[in-house]
Amino acid sequence: MSSLITKTDAIEEVPSDSKKDKYLIQAGIYALAISRITGRPVKDIILLFLKVPKELTFKASGDLISLAKRATEKAFSEAWFTEATVYRTN
Repeated sequence: MSSLITKTDAIEEVPSDSKKDKYLIQAGIYALAISRITGRPVKDIILLFLKVPKELTFKASGDLISLAKRATEKAFSEAWFTEATVYRTN
């Protein structure tokens, strides 16, 4: 399954290959989330930049998914909240 994600970033041109890495982890997180929600593997993530309009395609490889998992685990481990600080209303 390929997934198309529309981007509204205020860019004037599609990022060059050297700037494409800026979107690498983001594409991996999209692939990881879509795969978990649908229960189906994602083959490609296509970012469509609406202002330009152009697209960037990322292969949703095992390496990309692993990178996304590590990035999200790191982000949550560094988050300002923990489970203990989540307030319950019951």
